[in-house]
Order: sequence, then structure tokens, then C-alpha cells
Amino acid sequence: MNNIKLREIFLYPAMLVCLLIFSACPSDEDDFPPISDVGYITGKVTTLDGQPLTMVSVSLAEMTVLSDVDGYYILDDIPVGENQVISFKMDGFVTNYKRVDVLKDAYALAHAALSPVGIEAQFNVDQETNIDFSGAKVKIPANTIVDGNGSVVSGSFNIKATYFNPTDDNYIDVFPGDFMGESTTGDVGLLESYGFINVELSKDGEALNLAEGSISEISIPVPAELQSIAPTTIPLFFFDEENGIWKEEGSANLINGSYTGTVSHFSNWNADFIYEDQTCTIKGRVVDQNGNPIDFARVVANGVDFSGSNVAFSGSDGRFSMKIKSDSRVVVFAELAIPGVGILIGISPPRIEDTCPPDGMNDIGDLVIELPEQGNVNDVWWDVCSFNTSNLWIVGRNGKIQYSPDYGFSWQAQNSNTMSTILGVHFIDQNTGWACGNNGTLLKTSNGGNNWESVEIPVSGNDLYEVLFINDLLGWMVGTVGNIWRTEDGGLNWQKIQTNFQQDLHDVDFVNENFGWAVGNLGKIFHSNDGGLNWNEQASGTSVDLYGVEFISASEGWVVGLNGTVLYTENGGQNWTSQVSQTGEDLLAIDFNLTKTIGVAVGTNGKTIYTRNSGIDWQSQDYGATGTCWDVDLGSTTGVVVGDGFAETFNLPDVYLVTEGWTEVSSPVQKFLTRVKFRTDQEGYILGQGGTILKTVDQGANWNVLNSGSTEYIQDISFTQNSIYVCGDYETLLKSVNGGASWQDFAPSIGIGDYLRIQFIDDQTGWVIESDSYQGIDRLLYTEVINDTLYWRIANGLPEVSDVDLMDFQFLDRNNGWLVISDEYNSKSYIYKSVNGGVDWTLELEEDLKGFTNIFFLDDQTGWIGDLGGDLYKTVNGGQIWDRLAIWSVLLLNAETKFIDENNGWALGFNFLGSTPYRSRDGGTNWYEQGTKNGKIDDALDIYMINENIGFAVGGWIDEAKIYMTTTGGD
Repeated sequence: MNNIKLREIFLYPAMLVCLLIFSACPSDEDDFPPISDVGYITGKVTTLDGQPLTMVSVSLAEMTVLSDVDGYYILDDIPVGENQVISFKMDGFVTNYKRVDVLKDAYALAHAALSPVGIEAQFNVDQETNIDFSGAKVKIPANTIVDGNGSVVSGSFNIKATYFNPTDDNYIDVFPGDFMGESTTGDVGLLESYGFINVELSKDGEALNLAEGSISEISIPVPAELQSIAPTTIPLFFFDEENGIWKEEGSANLINGSYTGTVSHFSNWNADFIYEDQTCTIKGRVVDQNGNPIDFARVVANGVDFSGSNVAFSGSDGRFSMKIKSDSRVVVFAELAIPGVGILIGISPPRIEDTCPPDGMNDIGDLVIELPEQGNVNDVWWDVCSFNTSNLWIVGRNGKIQYSPDYGFSWQAQNSNTMSTILGVHFIDQNTGWACGNNGTLLKTSNGGNNWESVEIPVSGNDLYEVLFINDLLGWMVGTVGNIWRTEDGGLNWQKIQTNFQQDLHDVDFVNENFGWAVGNLGKIFHSNDGGLNWNEQASGTSVDLYGVEFISASEGWVVGLNGTVLYTENGGQNWTSQVSQTGEDLLAIDFNLTKTIGVAVGTNGKTIYTRNSGIDWQSQDYGATGTCWDVDLGSTTGVVVGDGFAETFNLPDVYLVTEGWTEVSSPVQKFLTRVKFRTDQEGYILGQGGTILKTVDQGANWNVLNSGSTEYIQDISFTQNSIYVCGDYETLLKSVNGGASWQDFAPSIGIGDYLRIQFIDDQTGWVIESDSYQGIDRLLYTEVINDTLYWRIANGLPEVSDVDLMDFQFLDRNNGWLVISDEYNSKSYIYKSVNGGVDWTLELEEDLKGFTNIFFLDDQTGWIGDLGGDLYKTVNGGQIWDRLAIWSVLLLNAETKFIDENNGWALGFNFLGSTPYRSRDGGTNWYEQGTKNGKIDDALDIYMINENIGFAVGGWIDEAKIYMTTTGGD
């Protein structure tokens, strides 16, 4: 196997979140028109052993966010109300639910642990099902399984079953809901649990259940340490997922150490009882290490000698009270999270307390949370840099550097070993950062700022305003007298680049290793397309000093400057146009969030302006601040602004952006459409159900039906200079030499199944993926020409075993090709490479992943691979290293990922009916959803972009066609 590596880069994606208000420069007022009566929910998702789980779908009503790399999530803009139900879902794990009360302008905490599915098996409907898992048992009578419409299911079905032991340390966090139950009489009270099971039935992804009137026998084992106190008969409760509460239904008897009873449907089933008549009250206070009360800390009391729990929140005076089981022992602790970020910043030491007799009250005193010292940021700060969801660095006068590990809640001074004013700071990861400033000051750290070392460069007397690195080697600096400094060895050596400009350059921005811009006094804008080796002036149309530059792609960017100047380009700076900023204040910095959907510019007298539509509208807000805002840095959903005497974090508004650039167009057929590709910018084809082939010669203005002569699903299409090839189900492989007017059978004589993917380089060189659905074996076939006769051959070196799927391939030329394979059953993924035209294949990479789905190379160096787990993998060195760009769990790249250049790409986000278009403007790092003016697209199966503006998405359902078109890149 070659020396090839896969790296994980956990990013902070364009989470599908509704976020609310933001405050930029210091103010007690809301920055945007406030949304009344809303609150927030935050928490952490972990595995059973406490490890953070990333990319968990956390949902409340119609809102879904994803947990980050540390397991944290935030749900913002939640209407105030009691008993809000949150779900936590991730493939391979049992879905969990938590219920919280949301108070106005307050943060509720809801943590959850997820358990792997205990056992997964397949059974026949017409036979009695008996399954044993971790001592628990389920018996399902034959022919009692129905679908969602109540129709009896035939054939086989899948069952997932998991047992949860109430004596496990993590039982509280893995327990659905909040230990509240409702009896058959409607009484609601706290539960004591003796264990529960989760059972899920499905077929082909559709949830199943027991037929009406049918019953199933279940057995829930009682742990040995609870046998002596376990009641002989106990109520059974099922979990109501909609309302987040356990509801009593039936009972179970203790037989041979297990609670055995019957149930009429499947969900979570729990053997427990309500102990409302056995409760007392515990109360106390939450304070910090100095005795100051802490408001809205989450207080948890977990049973020690019983399986139960309760939660309360402290008030403004720090006090709390809660009901808990009487005459028992509980472990009590309090915790506090950062508002707006969700990161836990403090937890009190757990204490074991004895509860009092029924209806009594026990004051347990103070729970002390030791909070980090907040530090002093009352100074002038010139620049800020954030890395991931928590780490911030700010720089200022007299060599001051402050670091925050918790996104601005607390600050720690770092020793820069200089008294020079530091004007710029940039980190490329959590450890490696640079800072620059007056008199040629340049500093570097390799440990997150714990130590800063001076870097000598020959710029004595010149001030350095900004430093930027695009990777760990390539970086730039700008400063006085028009100089630009460049390094390509990680800062060991710096080269001075002349611009023939003797005034100050204030800011620099690069979108990749080649394209960059620098701005400065007198309206100067300089552009480089060779990584900063050479710079050419662009006509800005203004003579005012320019201070900030931000590009979100190689074509689209903004520049800000004095007197409220905002300049915009959509062609890489060939033309700059002025946008109305709604202010006359000097604008000194600009940034766009990671999703490239919201831009913020800041300036003098506390001025902040923002845009949600590429600057078509800039909205100005005055917050009463008098100090100058010198810099702003945005993440995905949050930001930080620094200036004269402050460093403030804020939430971004309306980050949940679905652009409306797609329009549905009519289809001449009502068939499920599977594929769209264009041969030229005018000539394109759509494939689909029932032998469907549609053709356009006017860029999609009209689609005509071609007669393929087939009734099968057509799956893929490939073009050569002279011919068109299509492939499909049941050995369908057709060729046309007259633009699709007629088709001839081109199927290999060795064919045994469906043809799923096809590519021809020329009329003698081609490949096709063949799938034998009966044997479950996939093969790759390649062509060989002998004496002018074309033969199909079976490729060597690829696995030919059941349930291992050849998903996609791409040849870059006649010799060099890549292929991805998914073994979803064993959660394995493989990358293979051929250098001899597909005759032989070598395994390049094997990973424990859900399953690769598609591969797309832009050129011989840059390529992407999609994964069933919602991830995207990228290489920029011809496949030597694949970087994992963790996107979001709703992003299932189930069709080709399309990139038209190294930045602009489109993909599809999966849901149960189809897929939604998403766009990236930065090479796949960040994505945002696209839709139509009438709402979201949820039924696209393939997408193809002719250029940055014009593209098509196709899909639908059985006997229903959907064609969508965009002329704006989907935006």
C-alpha cells in the first residue's frame, strides 16, 4: 500500500441554525430589532464514556444544529415555554431526548449521552421473532408487523434493540426525558427506574410497528444489586417522543430476575414507578469562589441508591430548590455555561447528600463554582483572531497580547517579550500563530501563545499592520511605505516585494495560494495571481484611504475605508463598484462569517454595519459606543469585535440562510429523474426512470424527449468527441453517434447486472461499474481493442465480495484513475488507484468510515470524495493526503460533488425524500443551503453547474419529475 494519509480537519460548518441578535461594539442595547420572548438552549453530547460526540443532529421542532468537535451545541431564538423536547440523533446510536424549560433571555442546559445500538438483526415477518440482547428479551408473534399506513409487511424486516442498565454511571445522561412520568390517571411525578429498553423496527428505511390489537412480550433484566428492593409488580412506561415524557401503559412482573410484560407498540419501554408520595425538597445556593451568587446555573441531583434524577436552575440570588426522593442519597452539583457559545466554564465539586423524610426540606448550603478570572481588556486592541469555537487572541499597545480559552468569558495575559505596539495577529491552528507590529516587530508562537519568540526580518523602522498565512508555509505581511513581505517556508525567510507605492498598506487577504489583494492609502488596491510574487494595481475609483479587504471567493470581494466607503467586485477586482453603507463614519475592518452569508464592517464612533445579501443592502446601527472599533472576526454563528477599551463577543443574526436562486421548470415527462450532465454550455441531457433521456440544445430553455428504446432506469451518461454513452439497469448500455437521435446496444457480452457509472475518454477507451444485485457483487469493466474490435474486460485487484459496493470512479486520462468503494455493513471505505487504464488497481487507503459515495477531481492535484457520514474529503496533492472536512450530518453527498474551480462547488444534502442543493465558496470547507422562492428543495438527486451562475438539479419521485434551474449560482 502506498504511503497515503487521511487527515481530519474538524471545521465549524454552516450549521443550519436560527440565531438571533448580535451586539458588536459595547452597548447594553440589542443590536438588531429584538425578538420578544425567546431564550436559548445549550449543552454537550457525549459517548457513554464521556467522550465528546461531534456532528450529532440536535433538533427542536423545525430547527436542527450539529454538535461541534467538543460535543457542544447551541439552539438560539427558541420561543419561551415549558417542556421543550430536544432530540439527539446520530447513525449507529440510539436516539436520545431531553426536556427543558426555556426562559426569556436565559440559557437552559441540556446534556445528553448517546449509546451505540446494542444489537441489529434481520427476521422474517411470517415467523415468530425472538431476540436476546444483554439479558433483555423481545418476542414478536408472526405476521404482526405493519408499516406507517397500517399495511401488513411481508418478507424480512430489521430490528435494533438496546438494553440500558440503571446502575451504569452514565444512566442519567442516557435516560430519555427528565425522569418525569405520567400515570394512567394523569398524575405527573418523578420516576425511579429499574432499567429500560429501546426497540426499533424498520424495512428499507421505513419505520414499522406492531399491528393494532397485537402484543409483544418484553423482559427487562433487573441488576443484581437492585433485586432485593425490586417490587414484585411494577408499572411499564413508554416514552412519548413528542411530549418528552414517560407514560404509563401496562405492568410487568418480576420473573427470574427480569420484569416481564406485554406491550402493544415499540418505543423506549421502562420498568419504573412514580414516587410522588415519597419526595422531599432540597434547597441551596450557587456561588462563585468569592461568594457572589450565580444566576441560572444548572443544578443536578442524581440518585445514589436509586435510579432517578432532577434538575433546577438558580435564580438571580443564586438560590435553587427541587423535589427529590425522600430518605435516600443523592449526588448534587452545579454547572455554568458560556452564554451564546455553550462551553462549560465551571462546575462545582459533586457532593453526596442525604435527603430528608417525606414532605421535609433540607438546605444543603452553597455549591461553589470556581470561575476563571475574567481578566482586564480595558485597553486599546488593534486586531483579533479566533480559532474554532473557543480560542481568541487580541493584540494591542505596549506588546500586550490577551488570550481567551472560552470565547471572551475570561482573558489571560500572554508575554510577548516586547513593548512595541502589536497591530496584527493570525493563527493557522490552535498552536501556531503570528503577530506583527511597530518597528518591524514580528513574533511567532508554536504553543498557542504560551511562548512568543521574536523573528528577525530586515524591516527596521517600518511598521507591519497585518500578517496572514494561508497554510503552515505560505504567508504575507503588509505595512508602511507600500512594502509587502512574503514567506514560503513558514516564516524562516521573508522576501520583500516592491509595489512602487510609498504609502501605507493596511490589510491583505488571500483566498488560496495564488489569488490575493492588498489595500492602502489613496484608494490603492493591489492584486496578485501568483501567490504574492507580483502585484498589479486595480482601479478602485476612489482616492480615500482603504483599511480592510475581504474576499469570499476568487471573484467576489469587498473593501472598506474612510467616510463609509464600501467597494464591491464580482470579477476579482477587474471592476469595483461602490455600495451604500448607510454611514459616513470611517470603516476600518470587514469580515464575513464562515458560511459567507453575513458580512460585518466596523469603524469609528462604535459604528457597525452588516449585510445578509452580498452588500446589496448594508444596515447601519448605532449602539451608543463612542470608541473606535478597530477589527472584527466572525465564525459561523458568532463574532468578536475589538477597539478602544473593549473586546466583545456577539451572536450573528439569521445565520439560517436558505438562498432562493433555484426555480422549478417544467418537464416533458413525469418520470423519476436521476442524472443531469452537459456536453457543452448549450447541449445537455437528463436521465431517468423508464428509459428517460431528455435533451436540450438551448441551455435548458427547452427539453425534448429522446427515444432510447429502453424501459429501464438510465443511471449515467458520458461523452466523447463523436459519441454519447449511457448506462442503466438490467445490462443497459447504449451508444449514439448522432446526438441521441438513435441508440444502439453496446452492452458487454460478459454483463451480469446493472450498470451504474460510465466514463469514456474516447471511443476506444471506457469503463463501467457493474452491479450484480442477485449475488451482491460489483465489478469494474474496462475496454480493450484488439484488431479494431472492442472487448470488455474485468479489472484486477478490486474486491468481489458480497455487500461491498463500487460507488464511483473517475479517470483523469487514459491511464490514471481513481475509484471509491463502500462497505457500509462493516463501516469501511476504500480508495483505489489505477495507473494502467483500469487494468489493475491498488489499494491506496482503507478507513473505518460509513462509506464513500462519490469522487470528483478538478485536475490531477485537486479532488474531493463524499461520504455517507456527511463528510467531505479533499486532496490538493494528487491523493497523497486526504483531508477530512467535517461538514454536517445532514449533508449526505449521494450524487457527484460538482466543483467548477478550486473554490466554487455544489453538493446535495440528504433527507428522507431526496436532497437539497448546498454551495461552497471556499473549496468545500463551508457550505450553505440553497432553495427556491417558494421554499426548500427536498427532492433533488443530481446537480450540475455549467458555470458559476447557470446550473440544473433534477430528481422527483416515482412517476414524478422535478427539474430546477439557476442563473445565479443558486444564490
